[in-house]
Amino acid sequence: MNEMTTEENFRPRHSRLIMAGRILFAVAALAMVIHSIQFHDYLAKDEQRYPVVADQPDRYLIRDAAGQERVVLKSDTTWKYRIGAITLAKNIRVGPAMAALGLFALVPILLTYRWRQLLRAQQIDLSFKTAAQLTYAGLFLNFFLIGTTGGDLVKAYWLGRFSPKRAEGFVSVFVDRFIGLIVLIFLAAVLVIFMWRDPQVAKISRAIGILVILAASAILVLFSRRIRRLIRFDRWKSKLPIAGMIDRIDRSLLAYRQSPRLFLTAIGATVVLQILSSIASYFLGIAIQIDAGIWYYMLYVPLAFLIGSIPVSVFWGLGLLEGAYVGFFAGSGFATVTQAAMLAMAVRLMQMFWSLPGSLVMATGLQKNEKNLATNDTP
Repeated sequence: MNEMTTEENFRPRHSRLIMAGRILFAVAALAMVIHSIQFHDYLAKDEQRYPVVADQPDRYLIRDAAGQERVVLKSDTTWKYRIGAITLAKNIRVGPAMAALGLFALVPILLTYRWRQLLRAQQIDLSFKTAAQLTYAGLFLNFFLIGTTGGDLVKAYWLGRFSPKRAEGFVSVFVDRFIGLIVLIFLAAVLVIFMWRDPQVAKISRAIGILVILAASAILVLFSRRIRRLIRFDRWKSKLPIAGMIDRIDRSLLAYRQSPRLFLTAIGATVVLQILSSIASYFLGIAIQIDAGIWYYMLYVPLAFLIGSIPVSVFWGLGLLEGAYVGFFAGSGFATVTQAAMLAMAVRLMQMFWSLPGSLVMATGLQKNEKNLATNDTP
C-alpha cells in the first residue's frame, strides 16, 4: 500500500521536474539568443564592435571603448557595418513580408489535406471542415504545450474520444507527423547531394547522412514485415503490459501498405508544404535584408524545424528554434546573429498568426467538432 502511494506520488513529481527542466532550458536558450542580438547599428573591426552614433552620407560617427567619438570614412573597407535590430525593424520591407504571410496561409490547408488522406487509409471518413478545425486547433495548442507535438496529442485525443477507431485515429496523427519529419530529412539529403561542393553545406553533410540512416531504419522497422521477423518484433511486443493496444496500433501502421496511393499523396502534399514554408521564410529573409539564396532556405528551414521538434523545450521549441536559425544562417555567414534571430522570430510570428483560427475552434467549435466526429467516422 505504501509502495503504491509512493509510486503514485513520484509520477506527478517526476512530470513536474521534467516540465520545470524544459521551461528552464527554453528560458536559458532564448536568453542566450536575445543576449547576442545587437539592437543598435555598429561597426566591426578586429573582432571589436563600436556603436554607431551617427550615419552621414560619407562617414560614420562611432563611440570607442573609452567613450570618445571618432569618425570612420565609409570608403575605409577595413570596417564592417552591421545593422542593428531597431534599424532592421524600422526598415522592414513590407511587400516581401506580406508575400510570406500569404504563402504560409496554404500550409495549414495542406496539413489538413495530408491528414485526411491518412485517415482515409484507415477507413475513417472525416469531413475536410472538421479535419481543418482540428488541424488549426492542434497548431494553436502547439504554441502553449510542450515541444511541437503537444497539439498533435490533443488532436489525437479528440479524434479517438469520439471515433470507434481510436487506435487508428491515433496512428494517423503519429504517421502525419512522422511523414513530415521523414520528408524534410530526405529533402535535405537531396539538397546536400546537389550542393555538396558548397563549404557551408559540407559542414552539415555528415549529420544529414546520419539522419537519413536513422529515418530509413525507422521506416523499415515500422513497415517491413521481413525486418520485424528478423528482430523478432512480434515476440517481445506480445510480452508488453498493453500488448493488445500495441498490436492494434501496429496493424494500423501496416494498413498504410494497402493504400499506397493515399500514402504517396500524403507524401506529395508534405513536399509541397515544406517548399512553401521555405519560400515563405525566404521572403521574410528578404524583408530583413538577409542575403542568402533560396536553396539555403530549402535546406536550413526544415532542419531548424527538425531541431525545434526535439522535446527539450516548451512553447513550440522556444529558444531551440531560434538557436538553430542563428547556427545555420549566422554560422554560414549569410546573416548577422541579429538578422538570424529576427528571422526565427518572424517565422514564429508567421506560424502563430495562421494558428489563431484554432483559438476560435477551442472557444466555440469544440462541441460541433464532437458531433462531426461522431457522425463522419466509418466503423
